[in-house]
Amino acid sequence: MNGKLVDYRDPRAIAAGGRTQWRIAHSPCVIEDAKQNKCSLRKPDGALLENCHIEDMLLLPEGSMDLESKKKALVFDEDDVELVRQDRKSLGELVDEPPDEGPPGLKKSRAKLVL
Repeated sequence: MNGKLVDYRDPRAIAAGGRTQWRIAHSPCVIEDAKQNKCSLRKPDGALLENCHIEDMLLLPEGSMDLESKKKALVFDEDDVELVRQDRKSLGELVDEPPDEGPPGLKKSRAKLVL
């Protein structure tokens, strides 16, 4: 288990800064030393947390990365094509157009609006 990436939730409300949305209660850590149900964790800033219980951790997949901390600009190509389905009409267009006659023998009161 050593070297695996986990998401650690500090069980102490005051130490984690309370339970408000702008305070960090979760942090990604790397397992340094695991013994039974306790382990030592290394935080990204280099701090070592000791005697952390396994129940306060989530094991993260191998290829996971923190996308929120990356400040990478999102760039779109100029030649992107907008995908629009021309065969489907909106409800407003269907209401505005005159109803077609339909097959012979169809009563107008039973005509269905098909999307």
